[in-house]
Amino acid sequence: MAYGWDDLLFGEGFWLGLLLIETILLIVSSSIKYGGFFSAMFSIILFIVYNNEITNNTFEYYGVIFIGIMTLFHFFIGGD
Repeated sequence: MAYGWDDLLFGEGFWLGLLLIETILLIVSSSIKYGGFFSAMFSIILFIVYNNEITNNTFEYYGVIFIGIMTLFHFFIGGD
């Protein structure tokens, strides 16, 4: 089953897209000097977009909470 970017970000492949984005951000934050700050800022933007676009699906709420936790994690990586 092929997913488009719209399905990966907001549709049926929400968790797959979320884990793909967070994996890329984790690699960037751990390999580039200021990558943690960049990844945290991108996670904050993603948090705001997802918070405005979520429906009444409980799993999407858990995804937004996961993004918030990963934002703090990226900030801690960027502080080293």
